[in-house]
Amino acid sequence: MLKRLRERNGKVVLKHVPSADLNNVGKLISKHVPKGSIIYSDEAPVYNHLKKFYTHDNVKHSLNIHVEGSVHTNTIENFWSVLKREATNI
Repeated sequence: MLKRLRERNGKVVLKHVPSADLNNVGKLISKHVPKGSIIYSDEAPVYNHLKKFYTHDNVKHSLNIHVEGSVHTNTIENFWSVLKREATNI
């Protein structure tokens, strides 16, 4: 499973992890995202622990809510779309 982190107007981190579980995702986030940062995600349960160290909010994709104020995952979704499109053109 490939997990991705994207800083708005900043860096992208891509890393293959064996599974998107709390251990793998938690390590990836803690390594690349400074504590106290704001994180926006979807509602996947693996992100439930984030409020301990980060300001965390999410959008409810399962309810067809993709943007709520400044909370969205459009930045990373756009990056992912471009990456997949470029990979098919190689």
